[in-house]
Amino acid sequence: MLAETSPEVVLMERLHEEHLDLDTIRCLAEEIMPDGMRLMLHPAEAFRKVKGWVKGPAATGALGRLVFRKPDPRTMFKGPLGVAKSVSWSEALSLDEVKAVSKALGGTINDVLLSAMTGGLRRYLSKNGVEPPHDLNFRAAMPVNLRTMERMDQLGNQFGLIFLSLPVGIADPAKRLAELKRRSSSLKRSMEPVVVFRILDTLGIVPRTVQDLVVSIFATKATAVMTNVPGPKDVLYLAGKPIQDLYFWVPQAGRVGIGISICSYAGRVRIGVGTDTGLVPDPENIVAGFHEELEAMRRLAGHTGELTSEPPLARVAVP
Repeated sequence: MLAETSPEVVLMERLHEEHLDLDTIRCLAEEIMPDGMRLMLHPAEAFRKVKGWVKGPAATGALGRLVFRKPDPRTMFKGPLGVAKSVSWSEALSLDEVKAVSKALGGTINDVLLSAMTGGLRRYLSKNGVEPPHDLNFRAAMPVNLRTMERMDQLGNQFGLIFLSLPVGIADPAKRLAELKRRSSSLKRSMEPVVVFRILDTLGIVPRTVQDLVVSIFATKATAVMTNVPGPKDVLYLAGKPIQDLYFWVPQAGRVGIGISICSYAGRVRIGVGTDTGLVPDPENIVAGFHEELEAMRRLAGHTGELTSEPPLARVAVP
């Protein structure tokens, strides 16, 4: 990750979410991450305000959609997982510039980044001999925080999932962004995260065969895992030295071979892509497609000039 002669140091950790979910880990840094905490808590507070008599029917409908939703189409991003993993990450992007692009095109920062990544996945398929049909869609499972402020000191996981359908088949960046924004908006008040959380919570007390069945069903509903961590706006320090950057990758499970992460820090944002090496050995090409799509969106917004502040970084194999 660094040249042998570099005076810099990389601190890499592998964390398991068995005891604490990522949102709670973030909240341990409450004093230095007030903006990230505010954004992270929004879903939990929104669900809390939903009337009880509304939650029942809504949850029943969400459960029905989860169970009877068609499996994702077969692509090279899904299949039996192996041991070897690979990761890559984008250049550090100016958060202000991405925000300006999103404002010009009528979306949020998240909408723009997800749309560019969706286009990057499309480009990857095309470059590997698979021309995506116009109606190709597959889903990304996205964690949603369900922990309220009063329960921040409790151990365990308290998150659900929503399944966002990515319009991979749409080649036009503007049309893809508009469609992705429409789909994202329709999920904002969905009860799916609560239903998924209850299902996952119940899995711990049912037989292993039932667990395997439920996990296999969930695995058919998504092709990727995506998550977004809004980090500190200011530079942090460790042992008196400034932390120049931070980012992370999400793991793969079941037959889902790709994980996509968004992490902001000190006015910049990065995209991380982690893959099962047997399915996608070159995640850096997905990242390259993401940059190409983001640049196309910048041109649509009439923006020129610097978007990044460093050269692209290469792929790294994870033992």
